[in-house]
Amino acid sequence: MTKILPRSLATTSPEKLTNRVIGSGPNFPFQFTDNGSVKSVLVASGPKKINQSIWTILSTRKGERVGRPAFGSNLQRLVFEPNDDVLWSRLEESTAEALRIWERRIRIIRVTAIPPSEMSPNKLATALQTKEYIDYMRSGSIVGIYVEYVILRTNQVGSFVYPFVLQTAPLSYGV
Repeated sequence: MTKILPRSLATTSPEKLTNRVIGSGPNFPFQFTDNGSVKSVLVASGPKKINQSIWTILSTRKGERVGRPAFGSNLQRLVFEPNDDVLWSRLEESTAEALRIWERRIRIIRVTAIPPSEMSPNKLATALQTKEYIDYMRSGSIVGIYVEYVILRTNQVGSFVYPFVLQTAPLSYGV
């Protein structure tokens, strides 16, 4: 039996259909665009919006959001832990748990902690679209958390790399 789509959906491009199914919202970080003389809020949609949502979930400490104290992840509790296999395992577990609870548009395929020795500056810069974390990576104080997922409504596979920065710098206090 053939499904007949409404005319508005039958002529819509797959990209626009994906954006419509997943939704859209303000870009993160919050920005304005200049459309001539009118400023408007920059909007993200589709898979980009899901990646921004993953960033927000993993960057938010549990208890940080007013009115939603359970929102977020426990990653920040692991900042001062030794950089070893135990930490990597806990990073993977905490990431997967937070995303299973708070990002219901996706199904997690795999979460992998990538040690600094296996990350190249180009790979990290491409994944994050920024060069801000390369110095951390070179110093060995960053672990990349690679998340691979499937968008439930479209069966589209996506991925995201979250930079987990370890606070291993020596404390000098001006001495």
